[in-house]
Amino acid sequence: MKRGFIALVKAILFLLFFELVMQTIGSLYLQIIRATAGADYVKVYYYYANMLTIVADVVSVGVLLLLLRRLGFGIKDELGVRPITPLSAGACLVAGVALLIFVNILLAILPIPEDWWSGYSSSTQSLSRGPLWAQILFTCVAAPVCEEIVFRGLVYNTCRRAMPMALAVIIGALFFGAIHNQVLWISYAVFCGFFLVMAYEVTGSLYGSILMHVGFNAFSKFCPSGINFLTPLWLLISAAVLVVCFALMVNKGPVRAIEESSEVSL
Repeated sequence: MKRGFIALVKAILFLLFFELVMQTIGSLYLQIIRATAGADYVKVYYYYANMLTIVADVVSVGVLLLLLRRLGFGIKDELGVRPITPLSAGACLVAGVALLIFVNILLAILPIPEDWWSGYSSSTQSLSRGPLWAQILFTCVAAPVCEEIVFRGLVYNTCRRAMPMALAVIIGALFFGAIHNQVLWISYAVFCGFFLVMAYEVTGSLYGSILMHVGFNAFSKFCPSGINFLTPLWLLISAAVLVVCFALMVNKGPVRAIEESSEVSL
């Protein structure tokens, strides 16, 4: 019980540190824009928002990892950074695409309040402003890498070492959802968090969840507009592809060195 509580506190501190640095950088940027851009500061703010978020992600994760290294942690082992096979890597990318299709169909068929949709649309539209290269770099690289380092590599891994896996998965998914700032976004981020943890566990490497996250985000950015995925058939296809991908994800390389649940006390 004590180990689990300590792990939960550490996980919360990781999350708070990450968010604190992110919010501090964002607040400083907003003050600078307000002081220099005048009445157009909102337009300028959103134009550079993706570039700012890339910087904030990299700085917050970099400072966090540097601090852990100074405290004596082996970063690669702490995060679970281990090689995976090309087949496993490809399966992770395809699984991310299938998960996006599956989630989009669920969102289309579930009775979701209209105000949730309007808030969600506003949040997602902010990611489509500014230079295209910044949109792509943030969506397909910075966000997947930095978020997976924090939420699967640190938050989930810390909890997994000290408590039953099921509880660690739930905590990791809830924390992942918590950083998204809109109800609908939070809901499906929690749902996707379970699959990202599964990719992490099945591959035995942080690369697994990163690549699945990349596949999800990249397809959301470049999904062909002429294809209608919102049908019951695509729901079955995407579910079947997910099952096959997870079967192919099993990594034949080094396995994760993590304490087994037999060492956990509650």
